[in-house]
Amino acid sequence: RDWIRQGSKVAGYRLNLTGGGVTSPLQPGKSFRITLGWQNVGVAPVYEDWNVTYELRKSTTVAWTGTSAFRVRLFLPSTAATSASDDFSLPESVAPGTDDLYLVVRDPTGYRRPLPLAIRGRGGDGSYLLKSGLVVSPP
Repeated sequence: RDWIRQGSKVAGYRLNLTGGGVTSPLQPGKSFRITLGWQNVGVAPVYEDWNVTYELRKSTTVAWTGTSAFRVRLFLPSTAATSASDDFSLPESVAPGTDDLYLVVRDPTGYRRPLPLAIRGRGGDGSYLLKSGLVVSPP
């Protein structure tokens, strides 16, 4: 198993996040921005199509989902990170409170499990916690 893992690490793509941020506090009905630093530290690009999605969760309930314009398909290896920003509008239906922001890289056909990144912190559902305790203030 160790040899298989090592072979995978040196043969393909390895996507990781180098940092990022989110506009806070969030307000229902207002726009906000999510910025992430992406880096492919592998030796090949990602050949499949995947959707980078964000989820705002209250405990285990998803309060909002947004899809990034950033595409991992054909994202080339590099020694430097690429910054990707997305502007979203938070719906009025999202209740004020404290939420957590997650990242999930999903198969657009829904056939495969979420794409694993080359970072720690992957949840059982394939998600990565980006920011906990994100405040959604009243409008």
